[in-house]
Amino acid sequence: MNDKFWVALSSIEQINSKFIVSLYNRFHDIERVFNATYNILKELEGLSQKKAETFLNLRDKLNIDKIYNYVIENDIEVITYESSKYPKMLKEIDNPPAVLYVKGDLESCNLDKTIAVVGSRKASFNGKESLKLVLKDLSNTDMYCFRLSLRY
Repeated sequence: MNDKFWVALSSIEQINSKFIVSLYNRFHDIERVFNATYNILKELEGLSQKKAETFLNLRDKLNIDKIYNYVIENDIEVITYESSKYPKMLKEIDNPPAVLYVKGDLESCNLDKTIAVVGSRKASFNGKESLKLVLKDLSNTDMYCFRLSLRY
């Protein structure tokens, strides 16, 4: 299953989604991206030796089954950049997230009314509390029907 490769790569904090998506667009297969060798990566135009080495070093430290099992065990839906469910408009931004993590029933949401919240992976207490206050007003509307987490 390709989802596990998307999830594993998106779990590497030092690599942003733009990098993952650009490699996917070159290989057209996320498993090939994940298993790329240094010799293959060094041939890619615009990819420095240092970035290729960093990618391989971080990738080799991953336990992809453990990472993916966490997602499955916590009933988190994965929508990858290659999925037909991935929002078309989101692909138009400069740095689209490689993976969307959805908790809840996305199908029951009115996606004509959407709101996006972008923030730090390590949000402050005040930031989290402020967001709770803003979202509290939306809690009884069809705009607040699921929790979506983006990983950059």
